[in-house]
Parts: sequence; C-alpha cells; structure tokens
Amino acid sequence: MQDDNPLWYDYAEAETPPSRPLLLLASVLSLSLGVMLRAARAHEASHRLWSRIVARVSRRPKIDVQHL
Repeated sequence: MQDDNPLWYDYAEAETPPSRPLLLLASVLSLSLGVMLRAARAHEASHRLWSRIVARVSRRPKIDVQHL
C-alpha cells in the first residue's frame, strides 16, 4: 500500500476477525429472521389456499336438500 494513495481506506483490512460472541449473535439473528420469514410465507400460503377454497365453494350451484 502506498502512502500517497488517497483511497487507502478501500484497501484497509480488519486487523482482528470478529469475536466469537459477535459471530454467534449474527448467526442467531440470521436464523431467527429466516424462521420468521418462512412462518410468514406459510401463513400467507394457507390464507391464499382457504380463500381459493371459499371462492370455489361459493360459486357452486345450490343443492336443494328437500328433494334428496
């Protein structure tokens, strides 16, 4: 690295790697966000499924039960 380079900070690297608790916290956060996202998608999918079922059932012709 040259001292006359005005963009020296682009080439700077961290001296020490992230600590173990920080890596653990990042992993827990990533996993929890993933689980919440999957749960939200599953809830949305079940809502769409029931909406389609209700729409399909409501379009069916009415059956006269007295004649059966």
